[in-house]
Amino acid sequence: MQTTERIQPEIGKYYPTAIIWVSRGRYTYTTSDLKASGHFTEPNERKFRRQLALEIFSLNRRGYFVSIQNTTIEG
Repeated sequence: MQTTERIQPEIGKYYPTAIIWVSRGRYTYTTSDLKASGHFTEPNERKFRRQLALEIFSLNRRGYFVSIQNTTIEG
């Protein structure tokens, strides 16, 4: 697992990133500054998509660049 931070050149400020790994009915996320991490499992696809959208929105509001990756998560 590799997380990075991006720089916005005109401001010169570092912004942390959040990576979300998505598998069927489950996602896991972590942030590059390690201040937040978590997971969610939901078999109902509609409820799952809604929760994932809320998580992305929440991370964006806290100042994270969000990267979403499809993967197979064991567990």
